[in-house]
Amino acid sequence: MIELANVLGRGYFPKELPPAFKSITFGNTAAANADQLDAAIGVRTPTTRAAVHNLVRAGDLRRKLAVPNPLNYFRLSRYLVTNWPQLSAHVQGSVLSISTPVVSPIGRALNPRVLIGDLPSQRASHRATVRYVLFADVARCHPSIYTHSIPWALHGKAVAKANRAPGLLGNDLDTLMRSAQDGQTNGIPIGPDISLVVAEIVLSAADLQITNRLRPCGFRHLDDYELGFTFLSEAETALAVLEEVLNEYELALNSAKTRIVRLPDALEDDWVSDLNRVKIRSKGHGQRTDLIAYFNRAFELAKTRPRDPVLSYAVASLRKQTLEADHGALVQDLVLQTALSEPATLRFSLELLIRHRAAGLPIEHAKVATALNSLVTVHAPLGHGSEVIWALWAAIALDIPLAAQAAQALVGAADPFVGVVACDALQRGVLTGPDLWKSLRRRMLLKALTTEDWVLAYEGDCKGWCHPSRAGYTAKHPFFRILASNDVVFYDSATELTKIEKRIEDLTELRVPVLGLVFGY
Repeated sequence: MIELANVLGRGYFPKELPPAFKSITFGNTAAANADQLDAAIGVRTPTTRAAVHNLVRAGDLRRKLAVPNPLNYFRLSRYLVTNWPQLSAHVQGSVLSISTPVVSPIGRALNPRVLIGDLPSQRASHRATVRYVLFADVARCHPSIYTHSIPWALHGKAVAKANRAPGLLGNDLDTLMRSAQDGQTNGIPIGPDISLVVAEIVLSAADLQITNRLRPCGFRHLDDYELGFTFLSEAETALAVLEEVLNEYELALNSAKTRIVRLPDALEDDWVSDLNRVKIRSKGHGQRTDLIAYFNRAFELAKTRPRDPVLSYAVASLRKQTLEADHGALVQDLVLQTALSEPATLRFSLELLIRHRAAGLPIEHAKVATALNSLVTVHAPLGHGSEVIWALWAAIALDIPLAAQAAQALVGAADPFVGVVACDALQRGVLTGPDLWKSLRRRMLLKALTTEDWVLAYEGDCKGWCHPSRAGYTAKHPFFRILASNDVVFYDSATELTKIEKRIEDLTELRVPVLGLVFGY
């Protein structure tokens, strides 16, 4: 059974943020004080703005992740948990969906029933009896979902349009979603687990109409359809039906990713298979040779497939390897090059550098500092939040001071999550910049608790980063006062850094000269 503590504690922050951003204390406190928090909000849920984080993707594409205000997300999550049996029954009604949300005991609170890594076997199963496959992708799915389509999906358009009053499940979800995003009806937040549920609510209703009219052999995983047919004409008819049904929910197909293919067809991207064929030996000079060959192949593939996450996959896969300490400098150089040339790999590249130090291996501070300073000074003025936040987090975790130019480049950076990590870096001496302190403190106000700066405003007051003359403003807000009095934090770098230091101690004691599998994010 789904639990409020888990939805809030393990399904709130996007996984793409540094691990210091967590909501475990929020989930536990909210579950223990749910009625008190509900009373603090009042009968009418206020409208707030979500905190937005600018995420880089392969090929310099970007996506806006959004973390709703805790006030709204608490009420939305509590409503979802209360009505889970009905919502779960609805999404499980789709025979096409293999991404139906399932409760998970570890990691995220909710996961798709079939994970991406298992898609090749799903394809093999569904293609056994067909000759053609229709590939179709819902264009900008989360940003395009119309919140009024939630009641349409749950109750049917006729019922929903005839009954717009509160009390109807779909209407209440619609209202709660809109209140969490400044009243907007277009789009749902990308990142929180609840958005997976809402997307499945809408798409499952579309699936039902599609299967009633076509009866295809295939599946939908998240916003991607792969539908199989015996004849080409059936696939062409299916494409028209799919477009028609999705249009009823104000959704459209991405024409660039929609196609009909005659089988056989690859079960997974060729670059994935290509990279997996490069084996890295467990030790010796052969491992060095293999590492160079592996990255060489990854760089070649990335040039031919610029829109695919080739380099992110390549670096992330290294976490499965046990690498000899003698090759630490080579790994460091390769991941730094990868991070600077393809910013989408930054999260994984910097994780490997942090693991590098956690394994007790020497870091070339000057070289790493140059790379981190470059990332901040180049990307901060452009509003590229993910590049900057991971560079700052790496500087904190590796204890590498950044230059004055980096602090100056951060002045005026709008991303509130970047602002939180910048404050931590300033407090720790990793950054030095009075102008940056001033610009961040100007955003730490009582009224900011309901704006896109809510995480910066809350952490700023609770951690003593705000201007002394304004300290204590959180206690003036009935909802956030309860969180603060129960020691709720949304950013806990101390715990994460302690984990790193503890791992270093353990490896030193055991004298383990390896890089791989030091700890996981």
